[in-house]
Formats: sequence, structure tokens, C-alpha cells
Amino acid sequence: MAASTPASGPKRRLLPRAARAASILRAASRTFARGGYAATSMDDIAAEAGVSKLMLYRHFNSKHELYEAVLAEVRSRLDAIEHRPATLVGLTPAEGLREATATLVATIRAAREVPDAFRLLYEHASHEPESAAYAGSIRARGLAKAESLLAPLIEDVSLRRWAARVVASITDEAVLAWLDVGEPERDEDLAGRLARIQAAVVGSVTAAE
Repeated sequence: MAASTPASGPKRRLLPRAARAASILRAASRTFARGGYAATSMDDIAAEAGVSKLMLYRHFNSKHELYEAVLAEVRSRLDAIEHRPATLVGLTPAEGLREATATLVATIRAAREVPDAFRLLYEHASHEPESAAYAGSIRARGLAKAESLLAPLIEDVSLRRWAARVVASITDEAVLAWLDVGEPERDEDLAGRLARIQAAVVGSVTAAE
């Protein structure tokens, strides 16, 4: 009897563990961003990632762990630029605008690295019971940083908090919209425009004090 010939066909490429985990995170980001936490199953994520569910569970113990890992990936990128700007004290308006623009460029580039995860954090996660507290803590840190930067400029506490929230909301929505319609080569131009909008919001408060 002739020996049987192994079936031919494309073989699944074996990835190193870290690369496979990163690939699964990207797939999970896309899937969660489309359907939200409750409507997304581990089967959905496995299909999107092109792996078996067994392989999925080798990297992540549960859907909740995977969801938080997606959000943590965004957080790590935002943490890397949290130190900018350190202060606005002593800066001329032009220097402050340059510093704000540089910070926004870094933020946009971080969002482009993980666009689905960024969208998940700023559009969906705060409305999901399973992740609202975690997402809220990330956004709260950003607000606290904005209020700290504005403290030397805006004495009125209520107005300072208002300005910080308006600036944060405009920035989040602007970056999300730019991910949808903007070209990467124009990121710096958009950052400069957005920095001027932020300055106008703050200026409207400081001029009235």
C-alpha cells in the first residue's frame, strides 16, 4: 500500500508568545469596539484573531481579563506622555502653545498605535458596567493633570474644573474624529490647531477673572 501523502495547504504561522498575545489584543480591540463588552464572546474574539478558543485561553483567563488588558495597553501609552507638559508657569504664550502642540502630537500618535483600543476607552468603556470604574480612573488622571496645570492660571476652582473638563472633552472627541478622517502626515497640523482651541478655552476664562 502506498504511503499516504500529507494534505497540502497553508500552515498556520507560529508566533512567539508575546507576538501572539499582541495579535490577540488587536483582534479583541476591534471586536470589543464593534460590539461592546456584553455582546462580544470569546468565540468572536478567537475568530477575529484567527486562533482557536483554546489558544485564546492560553493567553487570557477570561473575557474580563482580556478587556482590561486592552484598556491597560492604552493606559501604558498615555502614561508615557503624562509628564508633558510639566508646568505652564513661566512659559510665554508661544512657548505654551508649542508645548501643548508637542503633547497633542504624542497623544495622537499613541492613539494611532492602538486606534481600536483608544476608541474603546473613550467611546464605550465608561458605559460598560464591567469597565466603567477602570476607564473612569484613567480619565480622572487626565483631568487631575489638566486641573493641576491650570491651577496657577485660573484661581476660581469651579471655573478651573470646568475649563479642564471642556479641554479634555474637546481633545478626546477631536482625536477620535481625526482617527476616522485625518491623514497621519497631517497629525502635527491638527495638533497645532487643537492646541489653539485649548488656548482659546483657557483664555476665555483667564480674561474674565
